[in-house]
Amino acid sequence: MIGLIRRPSRPGPTNRPASRGAWLMLGGAFAAFTVSAGIMHSYAVFLLAFIEEFRWSRAETSVAYSVSQLVAGGSSPLVGALVDRLGPRRLLVLGGGLLFAGLVGSALISALWQNVLLYGIVMTIGANCLGLVVFVPLLSRRFVRRRGMAISIVQSANGFGRAASAPLVQFLISTIGWRETFWAQAVFIAAAVPLLAALFRRAARYPIASAPAAATPASAESPLPAGSWTLSAAIRTPHFWLLFAVYLFTGLGSFLVSLHQLAFAVDVGFDTLYAAGVLGIGSFLAIGGTIVTGTLSDYIGREWSAILAYGISIIGVV
Repeated sequence: MIGLIRRPSRPGPTNRPASRGAWLMLGGAFAAFTVSAGIMHSYAVFLLAFIEEFRWSRAETSVAYSVSQLVAGGSSPLVGALVDRLGPRRLLVLGGGLLFAGLVGSALISALWQNVLLYGIVMTIGANCLGLVVFVPLLSRRFVRRRGMAISIVQSANGFGRAASAPLVQFLISTIGWRETFWAQAVFIAAAVPLLAALFRRAARYPIASAPAAATPASAESPLPAGSWTLSAAIRTPHFWLLFAVYLFTGLGSFLVSLHQLAFAVDVGFDTLYAAGVLGIGSFLAIGGTIVTGTLSDYIGREWSAILAYGISIIGVV
């Protein structure tokens, strides 16, 4: 989504082409975000199992998800500050460790507060270390001419992860049980994190490309005065607060609905596996739209791409 909003121009080489290391970084970011998004969004599937097992109300079961959204927002500045200090590989290992611990603990829960602690706090911070907060600034440095495309590709991993996880997790829950499904996810994380860390280590060996290239219309329009950007300088620009508002209202508009989609479908009579499959298909369709609008932003501008994307979303909800 950041790839859809026009951002202030920064000093440095103009629109340099991406290197091989940049593409490796993009591939690793896509894979890591797919993993974290798939695990975190599968909570909507586990919600039904929790209600059946513990007889919690839907409101009680939603507490962990609400806490997760608050923790995600609150921990993002901290995770962002660690990007330059630790680098993506160390953050990946840290986040993977937190996700693993949260999944193992979730397989053993017996009370609501444990669910809130493990999913709402531990796993959320872990997922943030494998998310856009880490990868957007890294990709922005390595991709300039195709920055919108690169960020939209990694953003599309959110839809890819949701599309794959919803039917798969529901199948596993129906087949082996929800506790065993948490164990299966923990084993998957333990296997995936070392492979992703090796990929990021390889990408870091390539220097950031510095050869200049011609500016695109999107990157050339209305640049702000050049300077060394700091947090205090950024928060005094309208771009910063527009992005803040975009993420705030997108979360309020979508997450209030998406968490309960599967439970609602089951309540009205659909089979759980069928409903999870439909939810996955809907998430899969978002992949193409994310990449297309992000790539378009490199040519027609961030603002027009954002208007197009949100306009289509509004039509879909109505």
